[in-house]
Amino acid sequence: MSRFYDRLLLVAIVIVPLVPMLLYKWSYSLDTWYVPWGENRSDYFDTGFERAARQWLGKVASRGDAVYVITDSQCPCARPVLKKMNRALEGTVSARVHDAYRDRDDRYGLSSLVRYMPALPTALVVKSGKLRYVGPLVTGNLCSREARFSPPLAAYRTVTDGTVFNWLSKGCYCRVVPERLDQGAVSGSRPRSRSVTLSK
Repeated sequence: MSRFYDRLLLVAIVIVPLVPMLLYKWSYSLDTWYVPWGENRSDYFDTGFERAARQWLGKVASRGDAVYVITDSQCPCARPVLKKMNRALEGTVSARVHDAYRDRDDRYGLSSLVRYMPALPTALVVKSGKLRYVGPLVTGNLCSREARFSPPLAAYRTVTDGTVFNWLSKGCYCRVVPERLDQGAVSGSRPRSRSVTLSK
């Protein structure tokens, strides 16, 4: 029995000092800038993105209004975000989810846009054949009531001819990793300057 407690004590000596660091990293991950600090919208949503988005819209406009979600199943933020989305936005326009690294069939044609995204999960709101919103699916701390789906919802409900680019948001996001993007699924490489259902 004493040997068991000795081992337990050794484990505690090794693990306990790591707990504050792990908690800090977890807490920090919930408060991440969608676009990394020091970069701006044009580093991602540039003329190349606008051209690719127009081509993509030409292919999906006939499918009707929807919120397209680009996510990463290995991102710890993805599951709670999608769960909250299904709960908060239940009951209306279709939400179409694409895993950036796993969906090889690319049935929504989103692989051409993934390389422009700074982080995931990202939402693209299409209404009346036009792109109304590009940015994070949710903002705020997922572990509190601060988590909000209001940016894509507001863009969906507002009558406007323009596109809302929401790049100044904080929340739980995972960076897009170009090395993980399979060249067979995502054509080309993105030049970088540095480096659901919705209510009607």
